[in-house]
Amino acid sequence: MKKLSILFLLSLFIIISCDDATTSPVNNNGDRSLFKISGKVLNPNNRDIPTDAKIVLYSLVQSENNGDYAYTWGEFEFKKSNLSFDVDLSTIPDSLSLTLDGNNSFCVNYLFLVQKDFQTGVWDDEIHAPKLIGAVSSHSIIFTSGDMTNFVEYYPWLNDMAENYNWAEGVYTNEVHDNWIPDSDTDNIELMLEEDQTDDIKIKFPNWK
Repeated sequence: MKKLSILFLLSLFIIISCDDATTSPVNNNGDRSLFKISGKVLNPNNRDIPTDAKIVLYSLVQSENNGDYAYTWGEFEFKKSNLSFDVDLSTIPDSLSLTLDGNNSFCVNYLFLVQKDFQTGVWDDEIHAPKLIGAVSSHSIIFTSGDMTNFVEYYPWLNDMAENYNWAEGVYTNEVHDNWIPDSDTDNIELMLEEDQTDDIKIKFPNWK
């Protein structure tokens, strides 16, 4: 199993497109219509946020068939008037839904606030940090599909995740790798803004890889 740094993946923002909607876990494994998240964007310094900014899901996938890859899917409205957002997975067309290669796979999905031209569901050479306005760093959507036996040695927190969609909170361990734990509270989620628009991502994410 490849061991890739999450900071490396996040800094490169490599987008992988999966166009075959028939392999979507929405069709095969779970009901995403029950999965909804709402939250606020924290903006203590009153930074200007583009009116057309949007929320997307950035997915880091671990697959027995194809190793590690990244994928973006879904687009959701950011309400600048009250700095709020709602993520309703049932609104995503199948053509832009999450796709995993094979049955034994899992992924960690981050909520990113991005500029309008940030593309989802398509190939792109590189998307640099200036397109990232902010992110939910404390939580993620974890999706599992199939047998996790070959993954739990590296990611023991998978034992606590149900098949299909999980809302999870990051736990910092002060060790090599951090953990995720299930969290039932999907309301009042806080999204942090990047300090500035440079190539270096300053928001800290749990180092689960």
